[in-house]
Amino acid sequence: MGIAFNLLSTPLSSPMKGVDWLARKITKVAEYGLLTEEEIRRELLELKMRLETGEITDSEYRREERVLAEELNIILEAKAE
Repeated sequence: MGIAFNLLSTPLSSPMKGVDWLARKITKVAEYGLLTEEEIRRELLELKMRLETGEITDSEYRREERVLAEELNIILEAKAE
């Protein structure tokens, strides 16, 4: 009976398991996303060092800095709420 039940209930339970998994994954990403302020600041410093050593160009620096700054702003706004 266990195998037959599993076979018959799979089409109904699989989507729910998928939704549950996705909800848990989103929650983890949101929780860890709030903890990455230090990492983003560290990446900004590393980016500045790469620019100063000539490893990247000024345009590469500005492009990457803009992305990191946007991420940092999102985190800071979420913390302020």
